[in-house]
Amino acid sequence: MKIEIITYGTLTSLCRPHSRLLVPFWLGCLLYKMHILAEMMARPSDPLVRIRFLTFLVDTKRSKTAYEQASELTSKGFSANNLVWFECLVKVVQVLFNI
Repeated sequence: MKIEIITYGTLTSLCRPHSRLLVPFWLGCLLYKMHILAEMMARPSDPLVRIRFLTFLVDTKRSKTAYEQASELTSKGFSANNLVWFECLVKVVQVLFNI
C-alpha cells in the first residue's frame, strides 16, 4: 500500500491511491529522502535509484551535494551504461555551475 504525501507546494510520490496526507514541505522531503535511501540500500547498483537521489538533491537546491555524490560514485567505479544516468550528471553540473 502506498500513501500519497502532498507537501505545501510540492507533490512527492510515496503514494497510496485515494489517500492524501497534508504535511509540511520539509517533512515530505525527509520522507521522500528516506524512501530513496532505503531503495539505495536494497539495490546499490541500480542506476535509476541513484538518478532519483541526485535529482532529488538538485531539486531541493543541494546541487553541490549531488555533485559530490556523483563524483564519489564515479571514483568508486560506478559506471552505468545508461543515457539517463549521463543526462542526470549533465544536469547536476549545469545547475551547480549555472551553465
